[in-house]
Amino acid sequence: MFGWSDAVLGATGHRSFTADDVEHVRDGAVLAGGSPNKVEFDVEGIRSNCASKREDDIVSELMLDGNTVYVLNDGEPINFLEQSALGNALELIRSELCMCMWALATQRHRNGIHRLAPELQQWLADTWRCAHRNTP
Repeated sequence: MFGWSDAVLGATGHRSFTADDVEHVRDGAVLAGGSPNKVEFDVEGIRSNCASKREDDIVSELMLDGNTVYVLNDGEPINFLEQSALGNALELIRSELCMCMWALATQRHRNGIHRLAPELQQWLADTWRCAHRNTP
């Protein structure tokens, strides 16, 4: 159903992702809700089955069966975060896009679809999380 997704945007208005689905996404996948209420992801089910977790107000890092997922806004719709579309999370997305453009401009690539190096993704996410840890 999800293949090996890097991100799952739930906007069906129904439960679309449970703890059983974690094994079907890539390690480090992002779960973002877009329905009018918190129904898309079984965040509590994932949380209750996870081996480790690190959480703050915007991003929850949950590890289940050796796979880590990042849940944005505790499963609440991200388009209502901070009363605007994505709020501070948009900064992270824009930052990753800028890093992708930098990588394309400074490194040689064959034709095709490429990913930002995992160590750069991790550095960017850690930097962003640290910068927003104490932001209201």
